[in-house]
Amino acid sequence: WEQTGGSPNLTISNSNGEVASLTTPELQNPELFTFKLTVTDADAQSSFDTMTVTVNPINELPFAKAGADQFARSDETVVLNGTASSDDGEIVAWQWLQVDGSPVVSLTGASSATASFTAPSLFAPVDLVFRLTVTDDEGAEDDDLITVTIEAIELPDLIFMDGFEPVEP
Repeated sequence: WEQTGGSPNLTISNSNGEVASLTTPELQNPELFTFKLTVTDADAQSSFDTMTVTVNPINELPFAKAGADQFARSDETVVLNGTASSDDGEIVAWQWLQVDGSPVVSLTGASSATASFTAPSLFAPVDLVFRLTVTDDEGAEDDDLITVTIEAIELPDLIFMDGFEPVEP
């Protein structure tokens, strides 16, 4: 085996054997490498063939960024923002999913970089956890979690009356 085209020159291990191997460098762009195999029989007759191999760059995983944890009051619109997510290529899909906490809320735009929901009215605070999964143009995925704490609604102080006099509850 010998390399006849492509750059850089690669080191071929076991180049005189039936099976050869090589390690390619990390590349920024696809690169074509051409190799020639020459075989010689016991009568010193030889023949050759060539092959071309395309080496593609390694696809780095995308980086999902669901943002900082948030606090919200009842009936507020909460925006989940994944636009800070990044990739060495292009992010082609976003998916938001509530993975913990009750009640389950209805997400608007769950398949986009930003999703939203209306915070429910609750008598006790709760944590709602959402997972953002991003997918790049080569199918690699990453995810990140965000917790949204929904604060309890504020109830007015109650005054108990006994006739015309207030009574401690």
